[in-house]
Amino acid sequence: MFVAKVTGSLVATQKVASMTGHKLLMVEPYRVDEKDRDRLVPTGRTFVVVDTLGAGVDGGGVVGAAGLGAPGRVGVDD
Repeated sequence: MFVAKVTGSLVATQKVASMTGHKLLMVEPYRVDEKDRDRLVPTGRTFVVVDTLGAGVDGGGVVGAAGLGAPGRVGVDD
């Protein structure tokens, strides 16, 4: 799990059937600031996540993973 800010959304013209109805979001993870451990700072990296809770752009949240890579979660063969 990690804390991240939603920075945008994605549109897919084709999706695996199990992904129908799910939004795809771009998130930027945060990390603890090395100089001030009471502060979080952005990492500069971007990830694509599946929104299962209805998050919005510019919102924050916790991103979790069940231990499977994305292909295993959406029913795509490796």
